[in-house]
Amino acid sequence: MKFTKKSKTKIWKLTAWFCLLVFVFSFSLSKAEETILVAEEGAPAVLEPAVEPIVAVEEEARPDEAISGKPVDSQEIAAAEDLIPLIATTSEPIIFDFSQPAETTTPETVVDNSANNVAGASEIAASGNLILHEILTGIIRGADIKGLTVLAQWQMLNEKANGNYLGADESALSGAQFLPSGQFAINKPLAVCALVADAGGPADLNSLSAAINYPAEIAKAVNQAGEINGCGQLKTKFNLEKLDPLEAVALVCDKLRNNNNNLLAWGSDKTDNLVYSYEHLCGQDGLLVKQAAALYCAETILAYDDPAGDYMVKINAKNNNGAEVTGENYLKYLELTTFENDFSEILYGPVKINELKILEGDLAWNEATLPTVRNTGNTRAQIKIWQNDFGLGKTNGDWNLNYQARVGGGADFISYPPEQTTALNNILELSQTAKMDFTILINKFPELNSGSAYWGKMLLAADKVEPLSCK
Repeated sequence: MKFTKKSKTKIWKLTAWFCLLVFVFSFSLSKAEETILVAEEGAPAVLEPAVEPIVAVEEEARPDEAISGKPVDSQEIAAAEDLIPLIATTSEPIIFDFSQPAETTTPETVVDNSANNVAGASEIAASGNLILHEILTGIIRGADIKGLTVLAQWQMLNEKANGNYLGADESALSGAQFLPSGQFAINKPLAVCALVADAGGPADLNSLSAAINYPAEIAKAVNQAGEINGCGQLKTKFNLEKLDPLEAVALVCDKLRNNNNNLLAWGSDKTDNLVYSYEHLCGQDGLLVKQAAALYCAETILAYDDPAGDYMVKINAKNNNGAEVTGENYLKYLELTTFENDFSEILYGPVKINELKILEGDLAWNEATLPTVRNTGNTRAQIKIWQNDFGLGKTNGDWNLNYQARVGGGADFISYPPEQTTALNNILELSQTAKMDFTILINKFPELNSGSAYWGKMLLAADKVEPLSCK
């Protein structure tokens, strides 16, 4: 077949166009393969966001991994999260525990609550600046007062402020505890109190009294006839008077409850297996606040020389319908061993070598030249003595002087050397006054000291002695 010149030109043009098309197609195919490779290696931004594979809440995928386990570009994750917001649901209620504010996940700022809520803590919560006040809540098992009842009883110091009792005793331990004055004839004043209620409201009382008995196992004294005083015997008895209701609430529900809440001895309802408490008395529905119970008190004393120990206090209440109830508790008179002496110096006067010098006391108080001691504590006591040597020293290892002393005219003298504490053998009974006698015996004066006077020092102390037995 022969081609004309015109045909050859047309065939050449078609061949050129075909080659150009093949080249363009091959170039495009090459670019497509390159795009797929890059997608596997690095994920350019031109990729469509794979929404469904990324958001897989049930699989709990890590935010930096796709389901395939291969790295995913952060822009891809951001795009997916923008399109599908995260929603958390739970079947458990969310409870704010105000008792543990530090554990909440909401940022909080503590603010001054003095102008907002004196009882609760004010806090700013979340971005809305909501002020939260923490309020203590509670319930108490109801007390059914079936008849005349002593709800509680206690003893306290008679100290007052603005005419109202402070509700204090003298120990942080449970119950009423008091210290003696430690001074001669200065007694300890107390207030004895009881809370009383009756069925249907305050008690219609005929009488309300308190009796205080000495410690059961301790004798206060034994007289010359051998009669024992103390040993559980009645010390005193007196009537209690009703206090103003507002004063009663202030004392019980504020001062005692907040400052001395282990002072009271509580009554109980044995039938309902119930012990009364502050919660039954105080609060908006409390028996004392509603005046369904009343407070009765009276003042008495413990003498400075009443023996230390546990004193039983018995409350007896009678109403006008003939009902009668009692309540009991113990107050503790704490131990104090102390004494007084009416002399501040012992002047032996002129003393000769090897001649015993005696200085006697008497029973008259405040005659300074005649030594006297007396027990001002509430325990029996034994006097101890210590003296130095006036600077007279020793010869061949032995002191150049020696002392003797005794407490009471009928006691034996006890010898003691200088610089040695010695207990004297006569016991000071409760409130007892006794004379003290002293002796000195000098064996030698220093040869190098020509002075005519020597000055020394004496120390007196006391130890507690066990109380007199009731047997």
